[in-house]
Amino acid sequence: MARLQIFFDPKEGMTHQSFKKDCDIQNIMKQYKRTGFVNHITSAKEIMGDFTEALDYHSSLNVVLNAQEAFDNLPAKVRSYYSNDPGNFLDDMSINSTDVLLNKFNDILTLDRSVTAPDGDAKLSDS
Repeated sequence: MARLQIFFDPKEGMTHQSFKKDCDIQNIMKQYKRTGFVNHITSAKEIMGDFTEALDYHSSLNVVLNAQEAFDNLPAKVRSYYSNDPGNFLDDMSINSTDVLLNKFNDILTLDRSVTAPDGDAKLSDS
């Protein structure tokens, strides 16, 4: 049985040499000594708050997986209406009441052409 081999040209680097000075530890430490900050790590804004009640990573991942599983158990026409994206479905659930959603699902499942998807496109077909 032959092994699959992939060859890469060592002359074609995947790193951007234009960032060489920014990533040099000597330059990072010089800036830290001068300013007291290490700001090359992230430019994202800091978020302050009490996160003692926040879920740990494993629990959070289980919530996401359970939501995906629940979405996957919906009828195919409903999933298609939400572009097969559980995020679109959850957004719609957070905006609309249960009665509105049940009426919408009924319209989707009975192929009522007046129902349009959240992105404004008509997602329903006869198939």
